[in-house]
Formats: sequence, C-alpha cells, structure tokens
Amino acid sequence: MNTKLKDEKEIKQRTRSWLLKEAPGDHPGSKMIIQQHWSDAADVKEFKNLVLNDNRLIYNKGYALLSREHQKHHFYRIMDFLEKSNHDSIKIPLNEIKIGNKQMYCYIANGNSDFCSRVTLFQKHEKFNENMLGHVMKVNGKFNVYDESEEIIKTLEGNYTIFSGYGFIIFKEM
Repeated sequence: MNTKLKDEKEIKQRTRSWLLKEAPGDHPGSKMIIQQHWSDAADVKEFKNLVLNDNRLIYNKGYALLSREHQKHHFYRIMDFLEKSNHDSIKIPLNEIKIGNKQMYCYIANGNSDFCSRVTLFQKHEKFNENMLGHVMKVNGKFNVYDESEEIIKTLEGNYTIFSGYGFIIFKEM
C-alpha cells in the first residue's frame, strides 16, 4: 500500500501521511482497515469512497483530512456525525457568534461565509474528531454564548476548546 498511496497525486501529501499513521483516538487497527480499503479499491475514487463511508474511521485524522479535501460533501459528513451522535445544534443566523462575560467578550467565526452558525456542545467524555474543523481556540472560566439579538442562550463554566469551520462552532469541554 505505501508505495501506491505515496505515488498517488489525487490525495494531498499531508492526508496521505496521516492515512498511513495511527494516532491517539483512532479506531484500533485503523491503519490495517485503510490498507485493506486500498487493496480492495479499483482506483483512488473508490478508495476515497471506501474510507469515507467506513464508520470505524470517523475519528481518524486521515479520514478528516480526506473529507476536508472534498468540501462539497464535508459539511454533510459533519452534520451526519452530529445527528448520529444525538447532538442538537443551535442555529444562529450569523456567520460568527459572540461569547464572553462582563469583563470581556470575543467573536468566533464559523469559518464559512454563509449567515448561519450551527453551535454544538460536547461534554468531556464525548468523542469528536477535532480534525474535521480547522480553527481552534481555548477558553477557561465562566462565559456566555449569545444569539443574534445578544441574548444569552447558554452559560458555560470550565475549560473548553472551541473548534470552528464549515459553518460549525463546536464547544468541547476539556
């Protein structure tokens, strides 16, 4: 597999390198699963489809990078993951949201130019493939999340990593 995949120009270099590694949080044996998909595929297009439709690989960094190469469908993969993991997203009709408290506030862009942010909260014990989204910010303390009318929709307290991109803003409790 290594020679064929490394020579393949239809998959970006960074994505190829992560498909050939196992990282913390990956499904056990994900490298072998990916190698099997490469052996089974007739061409690169079929290989991509096999990887992106294998639910065992949804936490794999290579999977996320491969998905991001196809932005047209990437949004729907994130939506599908959130639906399957029973996470409700709050839709805010802005391309950024305001978070903060009386001492400070900031705006977090959703990484997309459309005017709808889907805001989702993940608890500490819940898994999320952080590589599916591109922008990262860390927040510590007590802060509010505001809607488009600057009304408080959620108050959070603790350590959070905020991931954003493709119209999504995800708060992951640390």
